[in-house]
Amino acid sequence: MAISPRRRASQLLAALVALLVASSDVALTQRVLPSFIWRYPFSADGRAPHGFDAACLAERTFYAQQHRVADLRAPSSPWAPALDQLLSWHSYPGSWDGRHWGSGDHEDRDVLIVEYRDVPGAVRKWVAEQHRLRHAVDDAPVERDGRKQESRWWMFGVFSKPKDGVEPRFLDPKIPEAAAAAGEEYHEPPDEDKVLLFAPASLYEILPLWVAEGSDCEADLLDLSRYEPHAIENAVIAWPVEHTTPSGKDKDLEISFQIRAMVTVESAENKAIQELWQKIQRQAIRENRRLEREQRLAARKKLQEPLEEQLKEVEEEHEKDEL
Repeated sequence: MAISPRRRASQLLAALVALLVASSDVALTQRVLPSFIWRYPFSADGRAPHGFDAACLAERTFYAQQHRVADLRAPSSPWAPALDQLLSWHSYPGSWDGRHWGSGDHEDRDVLIVEYRDVPGAVRKWVAEQHRLRHAVDDAPVERDGRKQESRWWMFGVFSKPKDGVEPRFLDPKIPEAAAAAGEEYHEPPDEDKVLLFAPASLYEILPLWVAEGSDCEADLLDLSRYEPHAIENAVIAWPVEHTTPSGKDKDLEISFQIRAMVTVESAENKAIQELWQKIQRQAIRENRRLEREQRLAARKKLQEPLEEQLKEVEEEHEKDEL
């Protein structure tokens, strides 16, 4: 039986409406959080952006487990206490690229677990410093170079692994320090019994630290004051250029992510263009000043001509009187 044109049009309209609704849902669940300031800084092919050269390039691949909040909160998961503690510190910073992929109940948010033995020393040091700074700010404001220091301790947490029925616990760097100050014994778990827990978006805050160690520009990458969201002269830019997602029917949670960092300097071509542009600007300024001087002289001459004529007439009259 043939479908009438009117019915066919109704079906197409319904399909279009369904597509628009689905697209709207995707947009809502894939939005970039307003707190995320970072943007992809390289060229389309992963090289230095236009107008810049790479004075140094560092890359490294890391491995982690990527979990959904709902999975870590499942009754069979031992990670629920650690997860709840991490998420209670601050609002969720986002998943990869600062996106929030979750639904309204936030159970689809992503969390990464990295073996602590795989975490570079610079990252360990930064995380510990942020938690120490948190305590210092709680006790009294901390200032450096005349500016108040803001701790970002809530981005990462070092936790012990669940073991022999014991729940994971947050390993605050202040605890061993306080124990040592009090002359008490404290047994820190070995690195193989610890993990780093964080949301993917937290990575972007300190990406250069992950690849600094052993690179040709280690000192540059360790200096986060030079880390910028986009390329400028003698700055550091970075991005996780590749990352996999959990795959497999057996819910394999293993992923990898590759971080690339670069020290950018203005290219010779761009410098030449800038110098040419500055030369053109200087010439334009000089020409504009010349024209202004000529205009002023012309205006002055125009005002003086009638006065000179009158003065000449007066002199002529004076000469006649003398004769």
